[in-house]
Amino acid sequence: MGLERKVLSSGNGVDFPTSQDKVTVHYTLGLYDSSKADNNFMGDVIMTSYGRPQTIPLEPGSNIRGFLEGVPQMSLGEHAILTFTPDMGLGEQGKYLRNGPLVTMNIPAHTNYVLDIELLAINDKKA
Repeated sequence: MGLERKVLSSGNGVDFPTSQDKVTVHYTLGLYDSSKADNNFMGDVIMTSYGRPQTIPLEPGSNIRGFLEGVPQMSLGEHAILTFTPDMGLGEQGKYLRNGPLVTMNIPAHTNYVLDIELLAINDKKA
């Protein structure tokens, strides 16, 4: 699989972020679940921006590879589903992730990921 991108709604087709940019996005990252085809294979949610836009740098090492390699393929305003393998996520060994005081999750080894993401802005340029 590596990294696959499914465009849900097109962006402007002109402006694409680079590793020097900061992007503002809405996102939900979840575990891939083959039984959830009707929901773009989104299984258990690992983390989400909960509808609040997040500004995230694209510099190398700042995030998981699925994000860092998938987002630059998107143009400003695009909404896409990125699906990627464990080596582009949190790794082959699994992790125990704590995301705030209430959300904890044991992420199994060899897990594929689904990232539902909308590119709202590149630096100060908004969609």
